[in-house]
Amino acid sequence: MSEQGEREAIGEEEWIKIMTTVVNEEKDEEESQRQVKQAEFLRIMNAMRDLISIEKWGNLHYWSRLEDDPPIFTWKEFKALFEEWRRNPTKATLEKLIKNHADKLETNMAIVAKDLFGTVVTDREQLLSRAAESGPESELVEAVKTSDICLSMMKMLISELQGFSGGSPFLLASDFAKMFHHFSGWARFTNHPVYVQARVGEADVLKLAAQEASKNAVEILDELKAWDTLRGPMMKEAQVLMDGLVDELIPAVIGELRNRFTRKEGTNSLWGHDRHPVEKWILFRRDGGFYSKDGLEFLKVIVGRAKTDIVIHANLFQFVLMLGHALRHGLKALGPTELHPLASDKEIIPLIWQGVVSSRLQPRMIGSLKETRAQLIELRGSEELLPVPEWWDKAS
Repeated sequence: MSEQGEREAIGEEEWIKIMTTVVNEEKDEEESQRQVKQAEFLRIMNAMRDLISIEKWGNLHYWSRLEDDPPIFTWKEFKALFEEWRRNPTKATLEKLIKNHADKLETNMAIVAKDLFGTVVTDREQLLSRAAESGPESELVEAVKTSDICLSMMKMLISELQGFSGGSPFLLASDFAKMFHHFSGWARFTNHPVYVQARVGEADVLKLAAQEASKNAVEILDELKAWDTLRGPMMKEAQVLMDGLVDELIPAVIGELRNRFTRKEGTNSLWGHDRHPVEKWILFRRDGGFYSKDGLEFLKVIVGRAKTDIVIHANLFQFVLMLGHALRHGLKALGPTELHPLASDKEIIPLIWQGVVSSRLQPRMIGSLKETRAQLIELRGSEELLPVPEWWDKAS
């Protein structure tokens, strides 16, 4: 079956062909045994095909794992917990229910709370699907209102139980991504007042989650591949959600980038095509957020310290080398031309260059830097703002 789009029933001839191919993979069986197994296999699969509706075939993977890898929650257990919490939707109730289930499974509460978050997101997805496919308006309204209660539980797990921000957070970047994909998938549904209210609630929860999960900003943006233009265009409404999320998380990433300029090997550790795409996506774009008014003030301060601080000096040097390399070969997150606005900036690059040449470099390093300087001059059309010190030619 196709993973996306409408699922269609498989024709009888195609069905038999697929089933036969599966059975024929058991080549070590004797022919008589294989025929018996084939008949039994086809009997079971035909019964399943006739009993399970097309839209439920996606559950097969879940059912096949029940014995070897039992879930934290069965749907029956989740529904019972949800209904009990719904009658008294407080933090104390939720914590009690999580603890009781953890004790029942002889596992810790964090594992149960994490799985509960994923299960309630899945349940809400199903409720909204039911609303979209409903006939009477009353069914739509009821399903969406129940989905709002799911949203309240998600919010409580994020905020009051500190799923992303506690001393031992139980929610990860993958959990954040699952929630975002769920919200963005329904973002365009605004043709009814209850939908409009639901979209507002989702945006509020997403913003809250971003604030709570700020220390995981890099991991979340990488999980969502916010930097990846090859993922294709998003729906307008979903892109609005993504843009808002990026705006919320970027300050934390910028804080991490600033730290890199003041710690040993900070920018040097960014080298590598597949390494740190989110940070490079922000650092090497003129409008990525790093070069705001506050960012320029930060750069002025560290450039002023570069002459006497060998760590800062080394980080500025590595940044310029990396910029030159990216102008030739690109980055995973950015193509060479996307770096031109930064590389040709008449304020930023001369400022950083000032820090790089504020302290003497060894001859081999000057040789590496000369090629980058030539690239920057070519982009700018002038070398006036990239002067070289008196030791430059003597050392090289």
